[in-house]
Formats: sequence, C-alpha cells, structure tokens
Amino acid sequence: MNLIPLIFDVTDSLPPEISGGGRLHIAAWLFLPPDLSVLGASPVAMALLPGGSYSKRYFHLQFPGYSGYSAAEYLAAQGNIVLLLDHLGVGDSTKAADQKLATRQIVALAN
Repeated sequence: MNLIPLIFDVTDSLPPEISGGGRLHIAAWLFLPPDLSVLGASPVAMALLPGGSYSKRYFHLQFPGYSGYSAAEYLAAQGNIVLLLDHLGVGDSTKAADQKLATRQIVALAN
C-alpha cells in the first residue's frame, strides 16, 4: 500500500492567540491504490476525520500478525484516494499554545 505521511502548516489560517507565536501543523496520511492505473480519469478522493479525541490511526488499525483491519487500505485498494487527518492537538498534530482555545470552530478552521 502506498502510505504517504504529510504535514500541513495551518498557522496562518488561525487567529494569532491560538499559535502563541509558534507554528501549528496538521499531520496526515495519504493512501493511494497500489496500482495507480485503477484511479481512472475521475478518481474519488475522500478525507476521513475521526471523532472526539481519536487519531488518524482509527481508520488504519494494525495488529501484529493480523491484516485487513485498515479501512484506509481497503478503500485505497478499491481505487480511491484516502486522506486521514489528525485534528489540531490530537495524535501527531501540534497542540495550540493554550489547547482550551481550540474550540470546534478553531479545529474545523485548522482542518
């Protein structure tokens, strides 16, 4: 499977008090089909966003000795482009200077 780790700098799209003078980024994984020729002329691209405090790993579960638990791998194998994101302050994404300021609206703006 083609998993590409990505980092998006979202600092400039957020109010200055959220960053506290630092840089903020959203971590993501991009999944592509093993055979890119299945994408065709109009490929389907989707972003999967976990709820609550879950991270992007929710859609890419891996258990030693077991396969087939990754929704992202399954969807990519079907010919889709799949993007998994960690919300601001969750998983591999950075936290706001004062994470209490990261309201639903701020997290949505960062996404």
